[in-house]
Amino acid sequence: MSITNDREMPLQGQQEEMEGEPYTVKILSPKYLDLFVEAVAELKEFLRQKIHQFERTTRQVARDPIEVSSEFEGNVDRIKTILLPSIPEKLHRLCDTLSDSIYLQKLEAPRLRNGMKVLDEIESTVNQICSLMTSFWVPDRHQFFPYDQSDGHTERFERYKCERVQSKLADAFTNLHEFLQCYHDLLPLPERRTMQTRQLAKSDFEYLINSIRLTEGCGKHLIEWCDMSELGAIREHWQHIARELEDLLGELVEFLTINKDIHAPQPLREFILILKLSRLFFNKISIATSEEFYPTSDMNTAQLLNLIDLTVSIPYKLMNAYDEMECYNAPRRNINLQKVSDLAKLFQAPLNLLSNHLSDQAANPNSPENVHVKFIQWYADWQSHFSLAIRRFHIAYRDTYSNFLIAN
Repeated sequence: MSITNDREMPLQGQQEEMEGEPYTVKILSPKYLDLFVEAVAELKEFLRQKIHQFERTTRQVARDPIEVSSEFEGNVDRIKTILLPSIPEKLHRLCDTLSDSIYLQKLEAPRLRNGMKVLDEIESTVNQICSLMTSFWVPDRHQFFPYDQSDGHTERFERYKCERVQSKLADAFTNLHEFLQCYHDLLPLPERRTMQTRQLAKSDFEYLINSIRLTEGCGKHLIEWCDMSELGAIREHWQHIARELEDLLGELVEFLTINKDIHAPQPLREFILILKLSRLFFNKISIATSEEFYPTSDMNTAQLLNLIDLTVSIPYKLMNAYDEMECYNAPRRNINLQKVSDLAKLFQAPLNLLSNHLSDQAANPNSPENVHVKFIQWYADWQSHFSLAIRRFHIAYRDTYSNFLIAN
């Protein structure tokens, strides 16, 4: 990095502050800035590797010959009460390193040295969390000894709980990685042209500080989630899926707004309704009615776990379908229409499980009057709307890509 001592380094932009004052920073120790920038990049890469290591789907984990360790609860308790809550304080100290750059327009070696110490502390904390996460699992003793069937459902839920904690911690690492990316974008580098004025730099810095709340929330949420009932924990997972679909829907609408001349606008427009109905399905299954009743209220542990197993892959399949369409502006290979037809089967198995359960409960003379019947009718209506949305999407997809289809 070609920065000289006591050098005024302007970070020009296209816009100017109302008072016309550009954002400049006096770099008093370019060598330490280089080392600090390198340390931030190394921590980002370290986090990226850990996210990749622990961000695994339920199905992948379920195939492994491992089971939940007896140390799981103790390890989670240490993570959620000691290690995770210690990270926000470190992030605030990291922001202090940058505050002179933002408000005093200078950056000195002592600040940068302190910043590098904080980065080391963050890496150490993440390493401790990852070490505890690795010990969540032990080799499966049932490879050699048969399951005690009376413990099967309890063990299945413990396994599910362990997988969810691991997923939530991977999300916390993702939030931390995004924080560091925003932090890196605020560093006064010679090639940086994103901070246009002092006012904008201060605004971005305040946003960065406020984003620390996401990390604070991760620890609090993990504590709350671990104390939930089985239904509450799985219901929260469905709410998370609904939010993922909400985000995907927003991304799709934004993509169509920006890219008005793409090859496949109609299939993407028809895909909007599929996403809305999918989001509605997960909201319905996870949010109580006015009578504080859920479609899954009377399910036992095995039924709840079977239903989450049947639904957990749905958002990934919808995301894959969207990603493929977005990339098919100019298809480089022939397209198999069977993949589109398979979308119609996404909810078939979970709907069957729900319908059978609700029918059994409706036949129970002790069940709340008409509650289960209303749910049965609601899911039947939903399925009709979803089938129609799939047909409309199928037609639009076939017509748009008629020259690229593989004959079935």
